[in-house]
Amino acid sequence: MLRIACPFCGPRDELEFTFGGPSHITRPPPGDVTDEEWAAYLFNRENPNETEEGQEFTANLNPNSLEVLTGCKLEPGLRDAEPLSHYQFERLGYFCADPDSAPGKPIFNRTVALRDTWAKIEKRQAAPPARKDDGK
Repeated sequence: MLRIACPFCGPRDELEFTFGGPSHITRPPPGDVTDEEWAAYLFNRENPNETEEGQEFTANLNPNSLEVLTGCKLEPGLRDAEPLSHYQFERLGYFCADPDSAPGKPIFNRTVALRDTWAKIEKRQAAPPARKDDGK
């Protein structure tokens, strides 16, 4: 059994710890976002391991999360990107060069999307102002 060193209470058994999914990723309910925003999530659940009996975690893959783009323009230095190299594409996110890349035919996988704060600001400005209820 694995013993985990806790700086506050000493060694603890691994059974005391559970993984409920990445805590830094919050997923809104499907009705609160557009289909395009929802497709950015790889899994349909916070914890992909929460499956029906007999199913694998892959049953929770979001079928809309794969987007293949062809004919994209790249900086010349990316043409021969080493597999597993990491890059930030401006205004898009962080990407990793795929192991299946070939010289002159790079493949990049997005690992982290960037937040579109400007779109949220525009959406808020387009919405009519909320009315206060004075009780009159």
